[in-house]
Amino acid sequence: MSPAERSTPDLGALLRNQAALDQIGADILNGGPRAIRYRETRAARMSMAFVAHHDEVVSVLTEESHFSVCHYDPLYAAVARPGAFLIMRPEGPERAERLAILDAAEAKTPWFGPDPAQRRAMARACVDDVLAAVSRRRRFDLIGEFGFFVPYLIAGRVLGLAGLRSFDLLSLGVCLVNRHSLLQLFRPETGPYLTDLAWSEFVIAQLLINFENRLPPFRWAAAWGAKRVRAQIEHRIDTSPGFEGDHTLLSALWAVRGRFSEVEDDVYREHVVSILMELGATLLLVPGSGFSGIVGRWLGPGGPGLEASLGQLQAMDAEEKAEAFVQEELRLAPPSAHLLRNATGPIDLGGLTLKTGEYVCALVKSAGVDIKNDSREVKADRCPSTYLHFGPENGPHLCRGHRLSPSILAEMFLGLTRLPDLAPRGRLTACGGLVPGRLIVDFGEPVGTGP
Repeated sequence: MSPAERSTPDLGALLRNQAALDQIGADILNGGPRAIRYRETRAARMSMAFVAHHDEVVSVLTEESHFSVCHYDPLYAAVARPGAFLIMRPEGPERAERLAILDAAEAKTPWFGPDPAQRRAMARACVDDVLAAVSRRRRFDLIGEFGFFVPYLIAGRVLGLAGLRSFDLLSLGVCLVNRHSLLQLFRPETGPYLTDLAWSEFVIAQLLINFENRLPPFRWAAAWGAKRVRAQIEHRIDTSPGFEGDHTLLSALWAVRGRFSEVEDDVYREHVVSILMELGATLLLVPGSGFSGIVGRWLGPGGPGLEASLGQLQAMDAEEKAEAFVQEELRLAPPSAHLLRNATGPIDLGGLTLKTGEYVCALVKSAGVDIKNDSREVKADRCPSTYLHFGPENGPHLCRGHRLSPSILAEMFLGLTRLPDLAPRGRLTACGGLVPGRLIVDFGEPVGTGP
């Protein structure tokens, strides 16, 4: 077998093993084949090509005529009946119409534009609310109680959605599956949102992270959760059926309704549901996973440590470069370490000839260090076009949170600097995708918070 051809019993297990993916990326970047194909040895007999060089990852993520994202369609079908998808397919005739509606609505809110001032202030307020609540205990879970709850609260404010408390047994079970402590149900800062957050994490993980490893109980639970989350979004739409004059995306979507008079009411409503779910997933996945990944890098082997990294961020913030610092950290610890595509036809990639429909895995994390000028060092003046963690700049699937997420993360980490004597207890437990790990931290008497 050639160096570019390898085998594995389970592609799904390989994709969930970040250490194995990092090794594949290292093999490619350190003088190996420019692309490596893995073939499954089990009955499914699928194959997947892996690329890690920056230029080839950009090619895979931008050339829609050669590499399609339609591989997500069967993943949707695995958790929802046909015609009832929670998130609409990213390709198809409805996509351009939905993006036009979203562009018009985003322009009426202060959260997605180039000026970070208002979104930083909003994120800071959410951070301070959580810190004020946990300060009474002088101890909290930095990842599960802070890293994932702050983005969830911010998503609610940006989108115009609110969580609902639920105590049914299935919801409590999903909390445990997602490693949330049930003790959080009885805390005022987390209780009203815990089960709604856990369901959102669970459904998104089933849609976007799991790959060909769907046990029937998980498929059934994810389908039930998809309906539950969708019902809450529809309830919020029904109770706010018009423009309210606030800055939420839901309100803006109704404000621009008149520009799309040719779109029938039921179709427009479906666009609104899909937009809110997609943006909700983005604002939960990117800052939540990004926070966890960055903390993991800081505290991992050879990492700079929590105190030194927060000190560096404070220095960067004094120079108005906090978002640039976060961008560099996300390059080294991206929320999505890899992205999948399908070859739309026979095509040569990195020395391999791909078949129509063959899977391609773009190793985004590896590509982030495949650039010049000390690529493993954090630099605030790196050219933004080198960043791939939100998708290539001006690419067809650039993450809609590419401006909001760095502002959120900057304020989350700066908020930690207002907790004196912050010290981890024990080690960061393993986390993957949207499933938070745990890192208990202690701190002293908080200093004053505020803008």
